[in-house]
Amino acid sequence: ELPMNARLAWGTLALLAVPVAGQVGELEFCTVLGRVADESGRIAIGVRVEIRPAATAVVEDPQRPFEPSQPSPDEQMSDVNRDRTVFAWGVSDSEGWYRIPGVRKPGAYMLVVRAQSGFGDGRVPLSISAAAGEEFRADVTLRRLPVRTASAKRTEFEAALAAARSAEELRDLATADGHLQAAVQLEPDSPVPHYHRARLALLRGDVPAARRESGLAVGRSPSCEDCWVVRARAERAAKNAGAAREAAEKAVALAPDLPAANGVLGIALYDAGEYAQALPYLEGAVAGLDSDPNVHLYLANAFVQQRHPHLAATAYRAYLKRFPDAPNRREVETMLEVLIPQP
Repeated sequence: ELPMNARLAWGTLALLAVPVAGQVGELEFCTVLGRVADESGRIAIGVRVEIRPAATAVVEDPQRPFEPSQPSPDEQMSDVNRDRTVFAWGVSDSEGWYRIPGVRKPGAYMLVVRAQSGFGDGRVPLSISAAAGEEFRADVTLRRLPVRTASAKRTEFEAALAAARSAEELRDLATADGHLQAAVQLEPDSPVPHYHRARLALLRGDVPAARRESGLAVGRSPSCEDCWVVRARAERAAKNAGAAREAAEKAVALAPDLPAANGVLGIALYDAGEYAQALPYLEGAVAGLDSDPNVHLYLANAFVQQRHPHLAATAYRAYLKRFPDAPNRREVETMLEVLIPQP
């Protein structure tokens, strides 16, 4: 029999194995039964309790969800001794009692509990002697899984974001995205991980993912100007000019001095052929040191469209100085030669 307050390896369940008074003799089989309740004594209905020969009691993942089948009553109370790989089980009834008949004695078993939400699965050794009666009682006390506090979850959330930043700095975008997915699970209502996932999707060229994640970001925080900026970039990448302009206008309305917001609106206006209207937004973005290369390039292009060759040349040179490894460097140098011919 088990000692009082026997504990499972995971600390989620305790069992008290107490022989029930009954006929004592050389019986071959007995019924294992007991009551299932939580630590406060409240009965637990519908909890599955299994009994297995100890030799086949394989340690499993205690967090794996259990999906019970719907066997017939005969299958439910199958004899564990006919086949040592078969186990029998019972489910606690409306009064919290489970019963598992046909258990051979003496025997060494493993009692396994498939607990409900908020409780962990658990298992504990169970030894039934030859002297046990017709019934062998093993009451089950469920212990709740430890609940992470809000502060602990917040710490994990911030750690996931920091890990994502580190991975992005190493250009490991897949790993960065994995950390951001973990952050989403920790704080589902936060726009931050969705915003960063949208950015990473744009870097990978995954436009559908960028649109999806930016939509989730603005949905969770309509007042997040950075979220509207990445939304505008995602819509522009999807060639949705109207949606890109609308998102850019919302970003500027929320943060008129934000360089990135001015940049996306300036590009949206440029795409619409409104070059004069685009210039002040593009100039404001460049003056604010927006890191988007397109903003600097489009400023120069807008000066070209407005027939300001010297201002365009100055903007192109500033672009090449700021982004010396730009992939279109040769094309920009050619444009400079056209704008300002050398003597």
